[in-house]
Amino acid sequence: MLANGEAAATDNVFAAPTGTTREGDVFLTLRPGFLFAWDAPRMQHDLSLEVELIEYAFHSDQPSSSLKGGYRAFFLPGPRSEAVLQLNGQNGLLSAITSRSSPDEAVVQVQPINRVDVVQGDGSAYASYQATREIRLSETVFGRYSRSDDNALDPMDSSMDDPTIIRSAEAGAVLGFERSFRKDSLSLEAGASWVRLERHASRFIDASTDPLLELQKSRLDRQIVPRTRIQWRHDFNKRWSGSADGGLAFVYPYGTDPYNPMATDRKSGVFPIAGANLAYIEPWGRMQLQVRRDITPNLFVAQNTVNDLAVAQLAMPLTWLDDSAMRRPKFVLLATAGGARTQLIDTLSGKQNSSFLVGRADVGINYNASPGITYGVRYELLAQTGNDTAEQVVPGFFRNTLFFTFAIRYPDRVAAEVPQRRAQNAVRADRKDLVPIGVEPVVPDPLEQGDEGEESGEQ
Repeated sequence: MLANGEAAATDNVFAAPTGTTREGDVFLTLRPGFLFAWDAPRMQHDLSLEVELIEYAFHSDQPSSSLKGGYRAFFLPGPRSEAVLQLNGQNGLLSAITSRSSPDEAVVQVQPINRVDVVQGDGSAYASYQATREIRLSETVFGRYSRSDDNALDPMDSSMDDPTIIRSAEAGAVLGFERSFRKDSLSLEAGASWVRLERHASRFIDASTDPLLELQKSRLDRQIVPRTRIQWRHDFNKRWSGSADGGLAFVYPYGTDPYNPMATDRKSGVFPIAGANLAYIEPWGRMQLQVRRDITPNLFVAQNTVNDLAVAQLAMPLTWLDDSAMRRPKFVLLATAGGARTQLIDTLSGKQNSSFLVGRADVGINYNASPGITYGVRYELLAQTGNDTAEQVVPGFFRNTLFFTFAIRYPDRVAAEVPQRRAQNAVRADRKDLVPIGVEPVVPDPLEQGDEGEESGEQ
């Protein structure tokens, strides 16, 4: 059984735009749920479900409710192969969804403002095969979907609904080849994704009365985005590692937009992608610093984007507060700090325009009172600049929120839970930051509690 939640206070409860009246609120969130895990000789499964209840002190007469669920599975089909399957789904207010993840896993991206209801789901299937001691082959299939409703009112009649509905989806596949050396690895990835981005404005907008409103009209974009990337990783020692990668992405629009059938001369575009990463890994902590330029469809604003990102993420024990931190940490610092410049890819010219700046600082300290029980305090700052000339006008906003959190799990440990941090790509070249089945991880999740005094060893 699971139960977690928070008591929080914010100065901008539904992300009102900069220059308008920002309304604060105090709210209480409770998320009861369950986690079911099943272990077999060559596989692990876990299924989770949570109900989220939010009670606002000043902005709602009744609690809002939503659901979040997920399924994960880890398979060993043979001595040289492995596979990971993940499925997730959730709904709720966007302002609440962004705080469900741990502070060290926060995402820095442009998002719409005001009271936005979201339904989203995603899934992926990853498999790899160790062809030789040095060569690994892999494939990934993924998909995600989002539907959002901004709950807007008709400006001509405040009693009438005039929402903008956004439906976005992405699906794709990636093939990978990796060659390992003593302290290095070199990998090549090639793949493609299909993107569908639909923005439906419920009220017809006459651009002759206000030309700026033409930018807010309904739109449907369909695109094919092939890409390729080469990555080099190097282990400096047992703790520090780094990586660098580069490649190209090609955005190819196709089909006819039923909302704008005359807009047929749409251009494709080629965009460079690149990144660098520095990581520190220890038995009870991790830290990553990364800078990156990438092409990513933003499902919340229904447009493909070029993102320049710089972010730092860490999860580290506070040894000066806990003498036994290296045995089983009780105090853990979790944080994300970063900024991004997001440029929307124009649907007609295929070029970058409409630049936004986004910043996020998300810091929390968790106290593991006993196995299965965690308390914490968390501060989140979100800031975003606006752009009135974008195809979809996205105003800027900023918000401060203070959380007091708790998490309870009973029993405190399950026999066969799929590792939270199992990833398709390792940070280290030697892959020791990944979790083989049936053994203790090098870097366990600081929020997951086991028996007191249990030690973890390096693989």
